[in-house]
Amino acid sequence: MKKIKHHLYQHRFIWLFAALVINFFMYENDSFSVLKAMLKLFFLIMLTLTSANSIENAKKNTKQFFFFFGMVNIGLYVFLNWFHDSIEFEIAQFVLLFLFFSVTFLNLLKQIFSSSEVNIEILFGSFAGYMLLGITNFQLFGLLYLIIPDAFANISSIPLEAYQQLSYFSFTCLTTLGFGDVLPLHPISQKLAVFTAIQGQFYLTVVIAILIARLLNKDKKRID
Repeated sequence: MKKIKHHLYQHRFIWLFAALVINFFMYENDSFSVLKAMLKLFFLIMLTLTSANSIENAKKNTKQFFFFFGMVNIGLYVFLNWFHDSIEFEIAQFVLLFLFFSVTFLNLLKQIFSSSEVNIEILFGSFAGYMLLGITNFQLFGLLYLIIPDAFANISSIPLEAYQQLSYFSFTCLTTLGFGDVLPLHPISQKLAVFTAIQGQFYLTVVIAILIARLLNKDKKRID
């Protein structure tokens, strides 16, 4: 058991990246089936566990609290599958998920910045950080959509499909692709879209600069 825990922790960024990618490509719509709900729940638990596992072992209490925090989010997801019209609980879920992914992102960033070398684990951690940034901003877009439904144009009237489109919109903003199919209309959604784009460019600039600097230092030490 200890060997399994050690392996999972040693490769925590790879597992987190895998969980993020799987959840990213999960497609949801209003058609309900037990199998689809069970699969979504399984992958959501997987994402919660890998996020909690990404916390440093030195912060045991933080890791345990973070795991509990993730379980609360899963409980809300299960509850909302039975009570679709509860907008208060939907707002609560978006707020909690925003906090959950923000803490995961900041903790991941701290570990990347404090690492003295660049290896495959750090590279996967960097990819995971970028995806977390997009998912975190999606929580804000989703929350804004719930509070101000007319904040975006060309969005489906079906909530689950609208969330899919807002997730897509979050990453197009983050990467500054700007296809123009989803449009922010409200001043808050417009500013949030711009702020998301700034975050994406800043993240890439800083992280790439740090990784290159570490690689150059490593090569310099080899020559010396």
